[in-house]
Amino acid sequence: MISDAAESLGRIAASRPRLMLQVLSGAILLLAILAPVLSMGHLDRVALTIYRVLSVACHQQADRCLHISDESLGVCARCTGGYLGFFIMSLMIGGRFSKVRWLSNACRIALVIGGADIALQYIGLYDTSNLPRLASGMAFGVGIGGIVFAFVSELESEKKSVHCAPVNSYICP
Repeated sequence: MISDAAESLGRIAASRPRLMLQVLSGAILLLAILAPVLSMGHLDRVALTIYRVLSVACHQQADRCLHISDESLGVCARCTGGYLGFFIMSLMIGGRFSKVRWLSNACRIALVIGGADIALQYIGLYDTSNLPRLASGMAFGVGIGGIVFAFVSELESEKKSVHCAPVNSYICP
C-alpha cells in the first residue's frame, strides 16, 4: 500500500513538478507556523516533531525567529521569508505574471540583494533584527523561486511541444 502511494506520488511529481514544488514550499511554510500553534494547544509531541524535521534546514535560534505568543516559529525569520518568497513565486510564475518581461530581471535583482545581505551578515560585517532578516530571506526566496519556476515552466512547455508535435499540433496550444 505504501509502495503504491509512493509510486503514485512519483508519477505526479514527474508529470506536475510545479504543483509538487508549490505543495512542498507551502507545506513547509504551514508547518513552520503550525509548530508554535500546536505547542500552545498542548500538542507538544507533534510540535516537537515538526521542530525536529525543520531543524534539518534551519538553525532555529530563538532570538532569530519570529514568535507567536512567545513560541518560536519552526524556522528562523530569514528561512520564513525564503519559504514565503519561494511560495509566492510558485504561484506567480506560470500564470499570467510569467509573461511580464521585467519579472526575470526583478528575480535576479532580488536574488542578489537577498544573497548579499545574507553573505554580509554571515561574515559579521553587520547584524540586524528579525524584520530585515525576514525581508532579505523573502528577497532571496523570490529570486530562487523565480529561477526555479522559470526553469520548470520551460520544461513543461518543452514537454507539451514534444507531446503535441507533429500529429496533434492542431489540438495543442
